[in-house]
Amino acid sequence: MKILKKVVLATKILTIGIFFFVFLAILPYFNAEIYDFKEKTTFSGMGWFNPYLSNDSLWLKANFHAHTFAWGKLTNGHHTSEEVLQKFISLGYDIPTISNYHSIDTIGKLFPTILYIPTYEHGYNIKKRHHQPLGATSVVWLDFIFGQTIHHKQYMLNRIAPTCSVLTINHPSFSNGFDPSDFSMLRNYDLIEVLNHYRTSIPHWDSALSAGIPSMIVSNDDMKHLGSDGECGAFWTMINVPEKSAEYVYASLRSGKAYGVRGLNAKNGDKLQSVIVRNDSLSVEVSTIADSIRFIHQNGVIKERFSTISKATIPLLKEDTYVRTEIFLDSNTTYYLNPVYRSVGKTNNMNFNFPTVNTFFTILYRFGLLVLEGIVILGIWALLKSCRKKKIDISIESA
Repeated sequence: MKILKKVVLATKILTIGIFFFVFLAILPYFNAEIYDFKEKTTFSGMGWFNPYLSNDSLWLKANFHAHTFAWGKLTNGHHTSEEVLQKFISLGYDIPTISNYHSIDTIGKLFPTILYIPTYEHGYNIKKRHHQPLGATSVVWLDFIFGQTIHHKQYMLNRIAPTCSVLTINHPSFSNGFDPSDFSMLRNYDLIEVLNHYRTSIPHWDSALSAGIPSMIVSNDDMKHLGSDGECGAFWTMINVPEKSAEYVYASLRSGKAYGVRGLNAKNGDKLQSVIVRNDSLSVEVSTIADSIRFIHQNGVIKERFSTISKATIPLLKEDTYVRTEIFLDSNTTYYLNPVYRSVGKTNNMNFNFPTVNTFFTILYRFGLLVLEGIVILGIWALLKSCRKKKIDISIESA
């Protein structure tokens, strides 16, 4: 009987611990806001925005997503930062960066041949909804550990965006952290990590573009172990800049003057020669014969496909709001180009139709959380009271 009572007491103490954890985990949710999301639109206008209109001579090879030893080796990373950077340098990268969780690694400053970009990976929630701020000035520690609605996702973007130059949503399809439909509503970010060795997220990208949101591609290894197949030199981003500087890199990424690559051993043997929009037609050319070139428009539907060709031209029809290009050079290498899309003139007509805060529902939401926290506190208090009584009963029986 005494053993049974002690087991019951231990169970209650454990339950108190769980209740207390839940109480702390709910607290960050009080920060969130409820938004009014705008109706979906599409790119519109008589002109076309072409991110590759001004083609500079310098192309930089970048990987922004790699993990190393961090936090006492508690996180997933199997090498030192120096080892990882040396490996990427040997593969010809101009911008290899370390993106450990909630930690800005500065080792890259010591390597004169590469361009240092301060960054980290944000997110410790159970669904792996992660973000990557490029040009990060500080670390945002807030996160919503448990479930996230579209409102929590938007709030996190709004919270992180002011602390960096370029904001990426990382591997949205990983663990189903984001649904493709989310990207028809989310705003205030710049890039989607469409290509990642864990997951590709092409439907998420097309969802944003189909809703008139100019989301640009980034492609990263998300490397954690240099010796694992497909983790190093499998996905990278080519960025077109007038000179090698962080500010030009940020500007080119935001405007889409870059493309993602799926490849092998970081070999980027071909060149993107030109992307030209003229007289309501789109022409894309590479320097050698590609296995195929295909054009994708609204909702990810293939518009046209050409085989064994170095240059392909298609008409841009009235019903086309955006067109993006995939170039299959060979069985190992594919280029994913940023879209050309309808705009007013030839400028980057960004969609700033951001969600607005709904004050009434935000207050109602926070009141609901307050009630929930009150229930948790009452549960902890009741269990503590019961535990104190059990301790007294056990000590009386022992006497």
